[in-house]
Amino acid sequence: MCRSRSVYQNGCAVWWVESYVRGIARRESSLSTDRKVAEKLLRRILAEVETKTYLPRTNVKVDELIADLFAEYRQQ
Repeated sequence: MCRSRSVYQNGCAVWWVESYVRGIARRESSLSTDRKVAEKLLRRILAEVETKTYLPRTNVKVDELIADLFAEYRQQ
């Protein structure tokens, strides 16, 4: 369930999207200076939340990415 949402700029030209999913604030950059792109991203997030397909971005450390890459190479 998505409680509230907004599109905003935080002192730079790039637009950000904020939503609260299950009470947790989620902020995501639209990677664009066009507000319409950010609004489209917000609509997509809201649709994914409604259909229960929303997967929030997570912070991944470079060490973890490298370890996963090496593990994949070993499997081949």
